[in-house]
Amino acid sequence: MSRCIPTDAQAITLGVDTHKDVHVAVALDGIGRHRGTLSVEANLAGYKRLVHWAEEFGPLKHAGVEGTGSFGAGLSRFLKGRRIKVSEVIRPKRRDQYRAGKSDPIDAEAAARAVLAGTATGQPKSADGQGGDYSLTVSAGPEPFGRGGSHQVRAALGGASLPAAL
Repeated sequence: MSRCIPTDAQAITLGVDTHKDVHVAVALDGIGRHRGTLSVEANLAGYKRLVHWAEEFGPLKHAGVEGTGSFGAGLSRFLKGRRIKVSEVIRPKRRDQYRAGKSDPIDAEAAARAVLAGTATGQPKSADGQGGDYSLTVSAGPEPFGRGGSHQVRAALGGASLPAAL
């Protein structure tokens, strides 16, 4: 696994705290200096504004985005389409947020710092509707799941029987 850690002070790294309607971003330079904070609408115009704003500080190389499989999916696709490396950043645990105080700019800066530190190594989720996280093989026969297997399938389906789940 390779880490993308900018080595020049001019390279810009974004951290983005994503929400349904608005994303909050923080730009850091390659050595971690805070360059600015910006809130944009969670739509194509907002994504373009965000990239244009970040590039005013220097070349945008990498972004740490929270929620690449949900509220950050559109932004992640947009950034990757512009050949900007995107890393999934795990949202802070609620108990940690309450200790430090919940703040979108703080969360966005933490995301950018995780990228710079090399700890934001998660691959962004595709959010393209393609499953793949779960699979189930069904075979025909008197005991298709083996002894007790039907109970395991029912548990995996949240208590539903296989015909009801299909």
